[in-house]
Formats: sequence, C-alpha cells, structure tokens
Amino acid sequence: MMGKYKKMSKVKIVGINMKKLIFIVSGLLLSSICYADFHWHTSKIKAVYPLNDGQVIFQFESESPDCPSPGSPHYYYLSVGQSSVTQEGADKMYSAALAAAMANKQVRIYFDDSSQNCFINRLFIDI
Repeated sequence: MMGKYKKMSKVKIVGINMKKLIFIVSGLLLSSICYADFHWHTSKIKAVYPLNDGQVIFQFESESPDCPSPGSPHYYYLSVGQSSVTQEGADKMYSAALAAAMANKQVRIYFDDSSQNCFINRLFIDI
C-alpha cells in the first residue's frame, strides 16, 4: 500500500510542476502576442487618403523601418477605436495633418507596430 501511495505523490508533484510550466509558457506567449510597441516617426506627408469608413491613410516621404506594412510605400492608418483614438482626436489629427501638408511641414507620428496597419496614436507638427 505504501508503494502505491509514493507513486501517486510523484505523479501529483510532476502534475503540479507541469501546471506551473504550462501557466508560465502561456503567460509568456500571451504577453508577446498582446504587446503593442509604439514608435515615433518624423517625415513630411506625401499623401492623405480618406476612406469611406472614416479611416484615413497617410503616406510619408520617408518610411519608418518599424512599420510592418507590406510593400512600399507604407500605409499608416488613423482610425477611431484603434490605439486609443477617439472621434474628436481623429478629427483634430486629420486637420493638423492637412495643415502640415499644405505648409510643407514635417509631422511626428506615434504609431503602433503590432499590426500591418501601423495605427497612429498621436500626431505632432514641428513649427
């Protein structure tokens, strides 16, 4: 009877260690999947492309190597609900971007590189 109990306790200990290992591995995988990394990029605006769903796509004269957008030129999206952008924030950034483009000024954008859309979080005009 004692030998049977020892085997069960070993299995239980191994089971606990496996549970811990699975928990740690899944936590690491989840954190790497959910992790959004933001980057600053400075350039003049090359093109502004408003879409019918309210999103706006920007193209810049120089591209950021941190944007995983396929092909060239890279597309950077301004979209309500992405990267904490509200409708009011999107409207103000769109207006500021148009003013900068008309004045031939550089802008600085802060964008999320966790998707191919490189969603813009904020926009700054160098005056």
